[in-house]
Amino acid sequence: MINQTIFIDSNIWLYRFLADQDPNPKEDARKRKIAVSLTNLKNVVVSTQVINETRSILRRKVNFSEIQISQLIEEFE
Repeated sequence: MINQTIFIDSNIWLYRFLADQDPNPKEDARKRKIAVSLTNLKNVVVSTQVINETRSILRRKVNFSEIQISQLIEEFE
């Protein structure tokens, strides 16, 4: 798996960026840890659709500013 290209869905990016998505704090921490480890891998592919979905959710549901969103989106690289 290390040498394979992997695609990461918007849900994984959202778990990386946001805390308290799961009502159970231990489960939330576990999911966030997995999301961070996956998004830190090399050979990660991010589609335009994933970027747009993540941006939309951060804007509509979390009320992030465009500046905050742009800073987070830069982490996709």
